[in-house]
Amino acid sequence: MSEVIKATKIKHLPLLALRGLAVFPGMLLTFDVERPASLSALNNAMQADQLIFLAAQKDLRTDMPEQKDIWHVGTVCRIRQQLRQPRSKICRVMVEGLYRAEHQHGSGVLYRSGQPLSRSARPGQRGAPGGHASQLPVAV
Repeated sequence: MSEVIKATKIKHLPLLALRGLAVFPGMLLTFDVERPASLSALNNAMQADQLIFLAAQKDLRTDMPEQKDIWHVGTVCRIRQQLRQPRSKICRVMVEGLYRAEHQHGSGVLYRSGQPLSRSARPGQRGAPGGHASQLPVAV
């Protein structure tokens, strides 16, 4: 279980912090996005390859989460649909979870499709580096 995850390529993905939600590989999830930083991450993903890294927020009461407020394990997702409401700041998004990923401070988001993450990558065991709407390097 303590295997090391080796990256083959590095790619940058936007990070969106989920408040009160979690997404897993193979799952479709629809949620509303309202925070400016989250909308920015969503726009960055849509302009690129529609991939985004979603990670859960530790405390639901935090309005603008920082690195320490977001779990470091999340899911790389493909944005399937985006609906912008006229005259509203809210955007409804449907994503499809592709695979689990782990953000390592300074070395990006690491994942290996079909393989378990290392024991230390499980949520609840350590903090969450990674900004709220930052571009994260991702190992592919």
